[in-house]
Amino acid sequence: MASDGTLNFQEAEAALAKAAVKASQQDLDAAYDLYVRAAKAFLHLARTTASNSGGRTQSAVLSARCRENAAKALERAEQIKARRSTLGSQSSGGTRKPPATRNLAVNVYSIVIDDALPATDEGLLLCASTRGTRVLWPSIIEKAYMKVMGGYDFPGS
Repeated sequence: MASDGTLNFQEAEAALAKAAVKASQQDLDAAYDLYVRAAKAFLHLARTTASNSGGRTQSAVLSARCRENAAKALERAEQIKARRSTLGSQSSGGTRKPPATRNLAVNVYSIVIDDALPATDEGLLLCASTRGTRVLWPSIIEKAYMKVMGGYDFPGS
């Protein structure tokens, strides 16, 4: 583990493998946490590898592999989230099991954005819009979110 708390590639792969084991053992909370941790590590590694690559093919391949692994980890975490909500709403033996609760840390950001929104040459917005109405808040929220996330260069964009 690096001094800043991030995982290296082998540790991130180990977290991904350990998450799969926990999921097979039906320890969904631990599996979810490990998948999210692995995804964060792979995304961090993809960004740092891409910024340090300077055009080297090996670094570009590693960065792409990190992005693929991050996407895989996030997909599995979403599957676990869906499975937990399904399990929480089903009855088992006449007793209803409450859904799992989590303590989530919230990061508060203070950012400044301009009023320019991405649009085509014809003036159609290339971001969230409310079709026909003149409501701009969805587009502005999306722009702020994308600024915090570092642009459109991440899985799921």
